[in-house]
Amino acid sequence: MTMQVLETARQKVAQLLGGIEDVEEAVVRGERLHDGKCFAVAYVDLADDVVGRARNLHEFQERILGEDYFNSPGDLRWNKYIYIVAGPKSVEQPEFQRAKSIIEADEDFARKRVVSEEELASVLGAAQYFTPSANAQEFDIVGEWGKLLTEAHIDGILDRPARTEMVERISSGQAGRAPVPKNELSLHEYDKHLHEKWLSSLRVESFRPVHDGKPPFDFGQVTLITGPNGTGKTSLLEAIEFFYCGQNRRAHTGTAKVYGKLRGSDKELLATTVASRLRARCLHWYNREEKNSAGLLNGFGRYNF
Repeated sequence: MTMQVLETARQKVAQLLGGIEDVEEAVVRGERLHDGKCFAVAYVDLADDVVGRARNLHEFQERILGEDYFNSPGDLRWNKYIYIVAGPKSVEQPEFQRAKSIIEADEDFARKRVVSEEELASVLGAAQYFTPSANAQEFDIVGEWGKLLTEAHIDGILDRPARTEMVERISSGQAGRAPVPKNELSLHEYDKHLHEKWLSSLRVESFRPVHDGKPPFDFGQVTLITGPNGTGKTSLLEAIEFFYCGQNRRAHTGTAKVYGKLRGSDKELLATTVASRLRARCLHWYNREEKNSAGLLNGFGRYNF
């Protein structure tokens, strides 16, 4: 990169990370912060020499983060990332793709990505990806992916059909998804505080035999669940999942009845299986408008469980 382009790229990195410092020429170190605390360290290489870095990768990463790696406190040692920016010079080289693969497959010291300068905002966490706003639906990363898949007429993959079925649908040109009716999905009165308050207790009337009819389980903000194999630890977690999602990945027989109380309330809430209520939760909790209620289970499993 020319000095002018290098300085422009460095300024972009400085806007995205805290505690910026130069490690060596064309390599800067910055911190990703939450509430003023560092949770990850990023090293950004702006030299536009992807092929050269791949040839001397071990020496390069040992040089730029070797000492810092062992001096990092706690989990920060395992949350280090190297981003090697690929500019025009790197991309035009015949060995570029192979060099990119070598770098990204290497797991020593830190996880590594080869990115373009335009991708820096997304990989380093620009505000639009992480900052809450008054309008909860302002930016929806899942929705953005959905749009891309819809444009390619393969958005049926979002319903997670069997792989062989999806391949056949793509081959026949029928991989599109049935349109979701644009009905207003409002939270039920009983669901409005589910995501705002701690779960204080859970009572299982009918779900898994190991817990059916037993006294309620009481929870704090942090609860340690212990016990030998077969005492129902997994079943208890699945009962919590059922209370919030109305379903589980593991099938159960009969009609489930799981009740929960939220902190600060004596009202006992019955877990619902009504699809419209579950879809409304999915929309308001994860900003994902799904055509079936399974989307809530997927979101809960990914972001909460």
